[in-house]
Amino acid sequence: RDPMAVFQYGNRCVVAFAGTNNVADFQDNFNPLPFHMCGFKVHQGFGLELDDFLKHEDWKNKFEPHLKKNCAGGVISVGHSLGGALASIFAACANNGTMPYGFVVQELYTAGGAAPSNEPLINKEASDECFPGKRFYAHDWLSHDPITALAGRLGFRHPKVKAVRLSRPKRISEIVTGES
Repeated sequence: RDPMAVFQYGNRCVVAFAGTNNVADFQDNFNPLPFHMCGFKVHQGFGLELDDFLKHEDWKNKFEPHLKKNCAGGVISVGHSLGGALASIFAACANNGTMPYGFVVQELYTAGGAAPSNEPLINKEASDECFPGKRFYAHDWLSHDPITALAGRLGFRHPKVKAVRLSRPKRISEIVTGES
């Protein structure tokens, strides 16, 4: 099974989704057909991966009841790469206006998360439809996440959350001397 964990600090909780870590995840990454989930049209591979979590008995019997009962200070959704896509879809579903899990996601944070939907996922619990939190991504002369880049080239979009670009200096001399 893919890693998903809940961390708690006081009455605040984090639902954390792991990135690609096995062959089945790679297959999910390359399954871009449309998939309808909780009122949104998402990348089928990502949607089915999240659906597997939400249909699992541990989600229904352990995680969901724990989050409802113990996380009155807020639930935060986080993930990296594939996990960022899952965290984004999870947040959009939780905040789709019907409270399907009995709580809303207060904040969304992703690092190198793949774009999960044809239209930006929105927070229907917020008047501006944006999620509090941030989407961190790296794209510079030396590195970028290929799954994230592929999803963008296929027309998928990121959720409505503030984006923060992480980058390196443009020249080796900037790394060595700190000068630009």
